[in-house]
Amino acid sequence: MQPVLLKCVHTRLILSFVAVFLGGGFTQFVLASSTDGTIDALNRYAWSENAGWIDFGSSEGNVHVADTFLTGYAWSELTGWISLNCSNTTTCGSVDYKVTNNSEGTLGGYAWSENIGWIDFDPANGGVTINASGIFSGTAWGENIGWIVFNCATTSSCGTTSYTVSTDWRHASSRSSGASSSTPDISTDSAGGGGGGGRRPSTLQNLVAQAQKSLLARYQDSLIARGQSSSSSASFNGTRTIVRKPGSSSPSSPNLLAIAERRGRLLAMVGDTSILYRDVETNAWYAPYIAELITQGIAQGYKDDQGKLTGEFGVANPVTVAEVLKMALEAAGKAPDLSLKVAPQNKTARGTWAAAYVKEAEDMQLTIFRTNPDINVAATRGEVIQTVLEALGFLIPKTPSSFADVPSTHPYTQAIGLAAYSGFVEGDKGPDGLPLNRFRPDEHINRAEVSKIIALMKEVAKQ
Repeated sequence: MQPVLLKCVHTRLILSFVAVFLGGGFTQFVLASSTDGTIDALNRYAWSENAGWIDFGSSEGNVHVADTFLTGYAWSELTGWISLNCSNTTTCGSVDYKVTNNSEGTLGGYAWSENIGWIDFDPANGGVTINASGIFSGTAWGENIGWIVFNCATTSSCGTTSYTVSTDWRHASSRSSGASSSTPDISTDSAGGGGGGGRRPSTLQNLVAQAQKSLLARYQDSLIARGQSSSSSASFNGTRTIVRKPGSSSPSSPNLLAIAERRGRLLAMVGDTSILYRDVETNAWYAPYIAELITQGIAQGYKDDQGKLTGEFGVANPVTVAEVLKMALEAAGKAPDLSLKVAPQNKTARGTWAAAYVKEAEDMQLTIFRTNPDINVAATRGEVIQTVLEALGFLIPKTPSSFADVPSTHPYTQAIGLAAYSGFVEGDKGPDGLPLNRFRPDEHINRAEVSKIIALMKEVAKQ
């Protein structure tokens, strides 16, 4: 029977969210537990033709999934807040409603919105469920807005727009008695070589957030702030330019600092030499991570035939398999002795600068190098994630990625799943800032993106 329509009064919050891309920033993941779950920071949107995107994962909404009911608010830019439980506004004494859960992921009951009325989670010809992996599917019915779809697979529309809602809550039957794991469905067994000594994903989420803050703070502390410039250079942003401090040594040219300031480019010390990186803008999202790798001696850009740095980092260029391996091993403190002449099994590495690195990877049994890949080709996004995680000793659990284009059969699905779940990387977003539930695991990745991944993972690994 349809509940009596009563108006629930609650304080309205103002929500703004920032669309964060893989290379554009960082989103902190909030994890509750398998018994009191939160909504995934990436997979959080349902769709209504009449209400648009409905966000179940906003921090202001604070949605929680428990064994018997849901609490918190979902948000629609077109229709406002949707309350999932009368307890949100302590109105249960006058209007008792909630979205229910039968402890095995079958939802029921009603949500309420001041602007669109009741929303039925178990309507005729519909219904919403949460599967064993925490992924929502099915449809709810709003009396004034029609169907709300929780998963593009429900309408076979993932090829056009990929989306879903997911949670870290898990079915009661899948949890061992007395379990209170904060990392549901995560095995502690390593799925790939080179693991061990890793941390649980729930812990990683907090450590990634801390690492992000530390890296950004360290970068800001290393900058010289300059006032508004009188330069007419087209590259000057007209407000404020920041330049990396040259350190204890003076720039090689009296004008180098002024050039860096005028152009807004990264000026960094490499050994005793000041290098002006003409393709690294100091205000760009990738600058803190590249600066970190340069400072740590992990990556310092291209060199000419005489071995001198050219001042080009190659931010938009792809990385080869050999290059990402070198950076990963350097970040892990596992760089081989280059004075030793070694012959790796991989024929494409023999006689090259990468021979010792590849031999080290083979000895470590890193997954990518078990198949003797061509080290000179551009690495894929999946290969980068797998290699860096393993080299730095992260434990890769046997849980596949939830991205629509990373099936459970993909060779790097578990590494990608861990990296996304923990906050090292994010999937694609559309022009409207909404997640596309897509990672493109077999496409190439540029040096700026790799720098962020390695800098974050190294910062976490040392904690």
